Amino acid sequence: MELIKRNIHMDRVKRSTVMQFTMEEDLNLPEDKPDISTLNLEKGEVVIEEICPGTDEVTVRGKLGYAILYHTRESGSSLVLLGGALPFEERIRMEGVLPSDTVTVEGTVEDFTVTMINSRKLSLQALILLSARIEEIYDEELPVGIQGEDTEAGVEYRIAPMEVTQLAICKNDIFRKKEEIPLPSSYPNIYQILWSNISLRDVEFKPQEEKLAIQGDIQIFVLYEAEGEDRAIRSYETTLPLNGSLECQGCRENLLPDIRYTLLRQEPGQQTLTIQPDLDGEERILGMECALELNIRLYEEEQIDILRDIYGVKNEVIPDTRQTSVRQLLTRITGKTKITDHAGTNIDGPILQILHSEGTASIDHRDITEDGIRLQGSIDLTVLCITEKDETPYVSTRIQIPYEYLLSVPGIGDTDQAEVHCEMEQLQVNLIDKEEVDVKAVLSFSTTVMKSTEFMAIEEVTEQEIDSAVLAELPSAVIRVASAFASSSAFFFASASALACAAAFASAAALAAAAALACASASAFAREYAFAAFVTSSDVSTVPTEAFRLEESTATGCSSAAAFAAVTALTVMTAAISLAASFRKEIDICVTLLISGENVPDHRGPVTAKCRSVFGFVTVLSVFCFRTVTYYTSRFPVCQIL
Repeated sequence: MELIKRNIHMDRVKRSTVMQFTMEEDLNLPEDKPDISTLNLEKGEVVIEEICPGTDEVTVRGKLGYAILYHTRESGSSLVLLGGALPFEERIRMEGVLPSDTVTVEGTVEDFTVTMINSRKLSLQALILLSARIEEIYDEELPVGIQGEDTEAGVEYRIAPMEVTQLAICKNDIFRKKEEIPLPSSYPNIYQILWSNISLRDVEFKPQEEKLAIQGDIQIFVLYEAEGEDRAIRSYETTLPLNGSLECQGCRENLLPDIRYTLLRQEPGQQTLTIQPDLDGEERILGMECALELNIRLYEEEQIDILRDIYGVKNEVIPDTRQTSVRQLLTRITGKTKITDHAGTNIDGPILQILHSEGTASIDHRDITEDGIRLQGSIDLTVLCITEKDETPYVSTRIQIPYEYLLSVPGIGDTDQAEVHCEMEQLQVNLIDKEEVDVKAVLSFSTTVMKSTEFMAIEEVTEQEIDSAVLAELPSAVIRVASAFASSSAFFFASASALACAAAFASAAALAAAAALACASASAFAREYAFAAFVTSSDVSTVPTEAFRLEESTATGCSSAAAFAAVTALTVMTAAISLAASFRKEIDICVTLLISGENVPDHRGPVTAKCRSVFGFVTVLSVFCFRTVTYYTSRFPVCQIL
């Protein structure tokens, strides 16, 4: 017997781990750089160059790129940029990883500190976090039917619909954006760029037919030295729209995107903006080229009919099952929170103006709760200010603001897969007084929650003839029917005795009440008997008896627990109603016999009696009801009353 199977394309995180390490290095200034007066701005970025998986460990090689802006008192420019990179090599312990695995490593700088040892020497200290994980793409084979679907072969099966979220598109790509940004006419020409920063805001991805639409905002800041004898320091800040599309074969509008992106940086120490001449040959145009490295995952929701159970009518069908799981989309949700705070600065001297602010938001801790995902993290800000000092007017300060947010995800569990992305949509830093600033930020959180549903899947089916010896050893209906009699017959015959007593005292009201009580107990007895007969019929043979064969047209008969529960309710109810009706008919006959005292014939046999005593009535009623039980028993060949 061949099963029809379907492959479900899915992905999962096989292993994941994180590690921290520190880097400390003393830097000597190159000979062409002037002496350091005071430090102004610094930032560090991790560039991963090589990932080498081994056995139970991963070797990571990369660089820590740094950029340091400092003041000098020597003639010429008052601000000088120092850039470079420090190589590193680290081994990440990851149990279960193999050389053939594909490992993804992301590096972030959690803390970067630069201190001045002397005017020609600096000390760098960095705390770096490496996050490694193994993402595995696999196929799960699920049975969806039987080859040929030959119903004459005596095989019945049950199909159940199931929602499945499968991976439709999985790839990595790069989206590039080039722009030329002319300076406003009020700004002087550019001599050299001292500091620049490019950040993305409100980035969204929308699947379309055969392409992926991308939109958002690009925020640009540049601090430059102007042309002229005084070499004035000027800054310029603007926002550009990020619009475009990326070719994506097989993409459709109904797919669910889960896309992670990283803004690729230039080589460590190089500027992200370039100086270009305009039509007049003047250096007034900023050339920008940003590249987004995209990790694209597009999912598709589909309802699939799964073969959940199977049984044989003529032969014994044995399904071989295994434990498996499929992923189902629980929800895709986005949440936003507004953070406001007043923060003091550690700047020596009063602040005249805030020139620029930039920052990143990070998630330090997450917990799964009944209401959703509780997130804890911080916003790390760098604020560039202008002070009253003429010799060193540009000073920066760092501000860290903690936050806590509950991302509402109803129904999420501890085993569900949910990777939360955090972005800073808005940032505004205003000067309150000469020593305090007001920070307003809007954070956006988004996640796609996948629930793993486990079940027993049929792997293959074995068909064989029913063993007659095993069939003969199965228990008969005697014990089951005796159990049915034990639970209801006492109440049944006690009701009959009450009926006879009421008749003996010639009380019409008592007679009616006792008759109703007898009918109720007869119905309970009938249901017990019908259930016992049904259970026995289902246990001893895969072929339903004549009384239950009718139910095959309305429910799928099956020897498993799942199908048995569905069939029992309808079958027992039908049989019990028929049996109870016969009992009530016998009670009516006996009540008539009791009142009239006449001989009452019956179509099944010549049982008659005259009864005015309690003992006589119970005897007659017992004979009539036992005759009904015997009649129904004859319809069940596998259920014989001894």
